[in-house]
Amino acid sequence: MRGWGLGLILAAALSSSPVMAQEGGGASPSSATEPVDLVAQDTAMLINGGTWTFTAPRNAPKGAPQCTETWTFRADGSMTVISAAQTVEQTWRIAEVDGFRLLHTTALSSTNGKDCMGVRANPNDYPKPESIGPTFLFFQGGKNGLVCSPAYVREKDGSLAPLYDEESCWGSLTPATPAR
Repeated sequence: MRGWGLGLILAAALSSSPVMAQEGGGASPSSATEPVDLVAQDTAMLINGGTWTFTAPRNAPKGAPQCTETWTFRADGSMTVISAAQTVEQTWRIAEVDGFRLLHTTALSSTNGKDCMGVRANPNDYPKPESIGPTFLFFQGGKNGLVCSPAYVREKDGSLAPLYDEESCWGSLTPATPAR
């Protein structure tokens, strides 16, 4: 993930800032603008992608993924995560927290198999309470994305701004064929 540099930071800043859409499709400066509902936009990207391959390359020898999972997002708010021999059923939603869009999940059940990190879940430990997870940075029209947990810095005006770097973006999402 090295080499993201300023391009990632700028892309992240743009995806986190309030976006304005032109009414009527015109780009005229005199056109009225409306804020885009970014929570709905991120939710639609995940649903439209359906099944995604999540890859976390940290600490991988010779650049091979350390962990690869299949995440399936459904419009009814259900989600399936397949990680090696483990399958976790969850509910999901994108919600805004302090002005930032974050994935909220509730793990409902799990199989007994080991996940891609070699950790075995105990099915008796489910369901689990809701957890607040990462944010997504989509690019290429929602065909790909990064999974990030940015640090937040306080601006001079008191507002929070995300700081994206190689450490805070720890995985990628790409469209996948549903796992069988």
